[in-house]
Amino acid sequence: MIELIILSKNSHHLNLVQSVCAELNFRATRMDDFPEFVLKLEETDFDVIVLDCNSIAETCLKWLQVVNRLRPKIPAVIIAEDKQKKIISKIYEEGVFYLYPPPLNRRLLKEVLNSAALFKIKQNI
Repeated sequence: MIELIILSKNSHHLNLVQSVCAELNFRATRMDDFPEFVLKLEETDFDVIVLDCNSIAETCLKWLQVVNRLRPKIPAVIIAEDKQKKIISKIYEEGVFYLYPPPLNRRLLKEVLNSAALFKIKQNI
């Protein structure tokens, strides 16, 4: 079973990701605190990471750098506004799998999460 972890303080995003994961038969772990997220990431070998940064792209870049140090091969889906072009380009340089600007669309989110999982599976072959 595919294991996904999402870090978000947005209950709508958390519920939507969890609902899409249920449709895909993925197991989703919901987190709303970054230090707890990092501890969970160290304990569990997740297949996909979702970071909901929304309007705080600078913080997102720092979070993504920490995640990449801990688990460099896990595809990361970032939910963030793309208004800060310089920071967004640095996020892409960190190797993000997909940058998803809100609002979230259920069908597209399902495609993105499924693609990220397939990408991770192909890495392990």
